[in-house]
Amino acid sequence: MRTILSEAAGGADVDLGGLTCSSITLTQGPIDMSATGPHPLGSVTIRGPTDAMLTIDGGGADQVFVHGNAPPNIGSLKITHLTIAHGYSTSEQAACIASSGNVSLDHVTVTDCHVSASVQSVQGGAIGVLGDLDVTSSTISASSASNAVADAAGGGMFVGGQLLLTRSVVNGNSVAGTGLSAFGFTGGGGVFAVGDIHIVESTISANEASGTQVAYGGGVLGLRNIVLEKSLVTGNISSFGGGGLSKSEDRNDIDHYSRGVTIIDTTISGNSAQFDGGLGGLYALTIENSTITGNHATHSTGGVYFLGFPDALLIHSSIIANNTAADTSTHAADLSTANGGPFTAPVSVAGNSNLIASWDTLITVPSDTLVSDPMLGALADNGGPTWSHALLSGSPAIDAGDNFFGLPTDQRGAPRVAGSRADIGAYELAQPAYDTVFANGFD
Repeated sequence: MRTILSEAAGGADVDLGGLTCSSITLTQGPIDMSATGPHPLGSVTIRGPTDAMLTIDGGGADQVFVHGNAPPNIGSLKITHLTIAHGYSTSEQAACIASSGNVSLDHVTVTDCHVSASVQSVQGGAIGVLGDLDVTSSTISASSASNAVADAAGGGMFVGGQLLLTRSVVNGNSVAGTGLSAFGFTGGGGVFAVGDIHIVESTISANEASGTQVAYGGGVLGLRNIVLEKSLVTGNISSFGGGGLSKSEDRNDIDHYSRGVTIIDTTISGNSAQFDGGLGGLYALTIENSTITGNHATHSTGGVYFLGFPDALLIHSSIIANNTAADTSTHAADLSTANGGPFTAPVSVAGNSNLIASWDTLITVPSDTLVSDPMLGALADNGGPTWSHALLSGSPAIDAGDNFFGLPTDQRGAPRVAGSRADIGAYELAQPAYDTVFANGFD
């Protein structure tokens, strides 16, 4: 493989499809395509075989791919149909893919990549990209980023620019650090991005963020806008806040007060943290036709915590119920807001057709809000690219929602309106065919 790259020029398309082996274990250090490395390729595409997966293995001794030039966002790396595994790093750079440019992954598995360092800041366990990252039909798993003396961000991936994650899985990654220095926190057990995050038809599961001081975002931590569509966030853990998802801020961003979180046709379930077990949203939060349930906080707010402007919380046709918290004396278990600091003010929820089991006294919900057990099935494969909670027969959410935003499908890809009205939540229950003959009593 090194020979192939040494003969390539910048912008090359390197095809490994003709290789007959199933694995290449690196014994002479990483494949270094950076400006100072032995294979200085500013932009390059690496294609694996489409009919059989090829693994590039770091052997647990060193990084696998190093790419890019300085400053950031110069050069691009595209990888398709490869497994990249067993990278290791003791620096601030990620173990399996480290790039200062833009990176695109398509049908790629990145797994068992680990960073263990004592540096100013660790930027990514499996993947660290200073530019934009586009991930499609890929899996990022079982990787970690650990820093013994300062912060770490992105156990699965660190993105300095924008992230687009489509039909992919981020599972079983972790990040650990002391929590304070360059970014001011440790977080993003699965995903961390400085720029906008857009996650579509993807699963973020069983990731963890831990810090000796603070840690945020067991599954996802973002500093700017975060959008989730038709996705699942489940089983993630944070030692402090935002078990499933957390939105923080970039003080270098002059528009940081206008950034927010949007959740559409998505399930957030079974996550946990000390605070904000499901998600913590900063400044602006929109939840559309989604289900947030079964999350837990060992202190307060098991479901959704909103820290933002009084008129910037929109919840429409969504379920927020059956979340739990050890302490409900100050905040409700399902939906809460700040009761101290600069954002202390009554919050009026915009939207309608919701089922919300409990909320803080400072929050006013729409008058048509249902307060009851939504009667949800267990998280399961109900079809579509991501798992969901089905509505059980007799659920009050059936035909009680709205499709104000004209969504064509539910989380699974089934028609959004199957009955007289849309159902509340991420799952639309298919209705049996209506037989007009027998309905009129003809036998």
